[in-house]
Amino acid sequence: MRRLRRNDGLNLLSNHLLSGRVPMMTLVHTLAVAEYLNFRHAANALGVAQSSVSARVKALEEDLGILLFERHARGVRL
Repeated sequence: MRRLRRNDGLNLLSNHLLSGRVPMMTLVHTLAVAEYLNFRHAANALGVAQSSVSARVKALEEDLGILLFERHARGVRL
């Protein structure tokens, strides 16, 4: 998957949102990861399994064709 410039990602995401193709819970999970910069902490805050958060974010990234997060051993970076 390719990295993108911030504006590219916003345009892709807004197009998907306007078309109604992104489930609300996927957005909630993705925003939690962006807030906590950690999948486990985001999952704990949401009260769901870490694998659920990971799967939703991965599915969104694949649907958009871009990486939303840079993954590292101790968390993620936008």
